[in-house]
Amino acid sequence: MQPLIKVTDLSMEYGDKKVLENVSLEVYPAEFIAIIGKSGCGKSTFLRLLSGLETAVAGEISQNGQTVQGINSQARIMFQNDRFLPWKKNIGNVGIGLKGEWRKQARQLLKQVGLEGYEEQYPITLSGGQKQRVALARALIHQPEFLLLDEPLGALDALTRMEMQQLIATICREKQVTCMLVTHDVEEAVMLADRVIVLEDGQVKSEWQIDLPHERKRADSKFRNYVEQLLKEILV
Repeated sequence: MQPLIKVTDLSMEYGDKKVLENVSLEVYPAEFIAIIGKSGCGKSTFLRLLSGLETAVAGEISQNGQTVQGINSQARIMFQNDRFLPWKKNIGNVGIGLKGEWRKQARQLLKQVGLEGYEEQYPITLSGGQKQRVALARALIHQPEFLLLDEPLGALDALTRMEMQQLIATICREKQVTCMLVTHDVEEAVMLADRVIVLEDGQVKSEWQIDLPHERKRADSKFRNYVEQLLKEILV
């Protein structure tokens, strides 16, 4: 199988500070990858480079064999901050920037993320978890090949976070979307990912294949073992 995304010797720096150094990685179609590591290791910067929001000082990113230059039109990024336009209704925030007949699809996506009946309400009426459901629908309406998740669940309470993890896993699997998640939560990484990448000081320290079924249980001994081993990897 050919990779969807190929990253080759990617480096980034801000002034004299190196944030990423010679990072190489291949991402395969419909794969779910989690990026973990200590604060400041370059996780979010890596996602911004993949989306085209920033430009690397060295290295190359290709998608489907074509070099990505500028904004990656085949990728969408979902942030912790929902970044809605408060004067637009929820359905309008899902369809920001779209033209033509998009409202039917927006309604279908809002139903799929559990927000049927909320289309004509405003974001201010929603809880944090509901806002992230709208944000997920907004990302998916563009039918991206590559969905980038920059700690989108970090501000949610524990129960809502677990519900959203299940929703993201189910929808991305059904739609065969290739995903990359940045998270500080090691349990979240093990819950969602097929493969976990550990970054340290801007470099790939290790890669872990998560050999668990899709319906994962936190109390399972194999699940706990992955979490413990990854925590040791980060904290050493």
